[in-house]
Amino acid sequence: GDLQGLISELDYLDSLGIDGIWLMPVTESADNDHGYSVIDYRDIESDYGDLSDFQTLLTEAHARGIGVIIDYVVNHSSSSNPLFLDANFAPDNDKRDWYIFSDTNPGWGPFGNAWRDSGNGDYFYGAFTGTLPDFDLSNPEVEAFHLNNLRYWLNMGVDGFRIDAAGLLFEGSTGSSAIDNPENHVFLKKMLDVVDAYDNRYMVCEAPDGSAEYASADSCGNAFAFGTQWQILDSARDRSLNSGVVTQLNRDNHDRMPLFLSNHDSFAGGRPMSYLLGCGGSCNHINGSNVEGYLK
Repeated sequence: GDLQGLISELDYLDSLGIDGIWLMPVTESADNDHGYSVIDYRDIESDYGDLSDFQTLLTEAHARGIGVIIDYVVNHSSSSNPLFLDANFAPDNDKRDWYIFSDTNPGWGPFGNAWRDSGNGDYFYGAFTGTLPDFDLSNPEVEAFHLNNLRYWLNMGVDGFRIDAAGLLFEGSTGSSAIDNPENHVFLKKMLDVVDAYDNRYMVCEAPDGSAEYASADSCGNAFAFGTQWQILDSARDRSLNSGVVTQLNRDNHDRMPLFLSNHDSFAGGRPMSYLLGCGGSCNHINGSNVEGYLK
């Protein structure tokens, strides 16, 4: 469950033919587990180890021909991040415009009202929760902060990034314009340019809506093929190739849209075996013989 544990299993992963690892957020976070509530963008979550452990992981993985990409959370930070604590301290604080504040509650957001009571008589925007305030990515200082963080990890030897919540980077002025604004692509292209300035590096985005647009070379460069996971699983379950899989593989940019069966988000699907066996989110009652019998 920590970096040294992962290092100890690299030979095993290598024996399976694995040549790349994606780590969910490993930076210091307020939740000490899930990782998307970032407190320090340049340090390792203490429950996983420290920067020395992470550098050892990179060295040992690269020695086996295994690349390592990490999750990078650009949309928001933790409300415990010193940057937000400064921003929320007073309206005239020099970090105030790193986040999005309003004197009144506008009452909209991508998943309902995303404006949170700051405790100081005003409101801040947090698309996901009140503990995850969104950065104002239109601020050049915030842009530079994130781009320099990417360089920090790339200089250390990280092979690339998975960008979280790519469709929510820039907010509109109503709930209907809180997702997939054109500014998202402009900002992601700047991130991609930083990554492409290094040899043999990779960037991929989580963009459930409009994945193909985010896979463009003028945006993120690569984006997971959301939606196709169901078609792949249906093909396996029904023993008949789903036409959606054919359509995806015939796309001009299919090589920029990596396939997946499920991920850590419930909206992307549960465990593939649970889906194939038709038992919803959990198949804890299924044992090996049951699975073998079903697959026959």
